[in-house]
Amino acid sequence: MRCLGSFLLFAGISSSLGCLPQLLGHFSPLRSFARRLGKSAQDTPAKAEIPMINVPGQRFTATHGIKAKKGEQKLFLFLIEDGAKANYAAISANVALAGIEGGHDRYDLYLRYGLPPTVEQHDYRSVVTASDSYVGQRLYSHDIRIERPRPGPYYLLIQARKSFRELLVTAIVDTPPEEEDVLVRRGPGFVIQRMGEPQN
Repeated sequence: MRCLGSFLLFAGISSSLGCLPQLLGHFSPLRSFARRLGKSAQDTPAKAEIPMINVPGQRFTATHGIKAKKGEQKLFLFLIEDGAKANYAAISANVALAGIEGGHDRYDLYLRYGLPPTVEQHDYRSVVTASDSYVGQRLYSHDIRIERPRPGPYYLLIQARKSFRELLVTAIVDTPPEEEDVLVRRGPGFVIQRMGEPQN
């Protein structure tokens, strides 16, 4: 009881610290509080995982259903594997569905090697291109192309100038075919990913 009296009298003064383990052993509320305190320290949220915009090993990846509100930013990781010997890498984004909120004036793409880009600091910024479309007369896209890219992480930032949804982003890593790929077909050489469903 001398230990308990010392603890209550000094209420956490350093002289009572030697008794603290005993007290925690005898009083489950204190023990439970200490456990919760330790757990909350361990549960400090880590950095949010950045979704990948491509699938390493695949030459073509299509990601559907990206949406953002005006002023919002979306960050993705574009990875070029070691030893890939890529001829080029390319990222293209457009809204190809009729009647869906979109348009090339609503967003910009920024790409940076090794670090997340900003509007001010980036290695590449998208350019607007136009092609024939099955939806309308012309399909406008935002494109980034890197000739002979070095292996490693590239970070893609999508900056929403206006709200958009159902954005399609295609990521291409063009590599020379390996001998075994020529001899044996291993299934489709592309992956389609879906981020979400369109909202009416």
